[in-house]
Amino acid sequence: MHETGSCQPPDFKSAGGHFNPGQTKHGKKHPEGPHAGDLPNIEVGEDGTVNTETTAELVTLKKGKDNSLYKEGGTALVIHAGADDYISQPSGDAGDRIACGVIAE
Repeated sequence: MHETGSCQPPDFKSAGGHFNPGQTKHGKKHPEGPHAGDLPNIEVGEDGTVNTETTAELVTLKKGKDNSLYKEGGTALVIHAGADDYISQPSGDAGDRIACGVIAE
């Protein structure tokens, strides 16, 4: 998850940095992490398709709550080109942003 509800192509940098209201370090392997919005890597099939489910236990969709993705300005779900190593700062060395979707009410 990223901190701003904006997905301007071609690089989606308008989504800002990782959603990190607790000001922690990136990655579940980092002793001071993870960010609230850190998600696991997804597996893409050889045909380029993905079918996956995940639970982001450190965020909520309840408006007004701590770590809510429905904050003012929204947030974004960003897919990176590479695998997250779960420790490199600030974003897991996961490569370019290749897809983006806004999370807003």
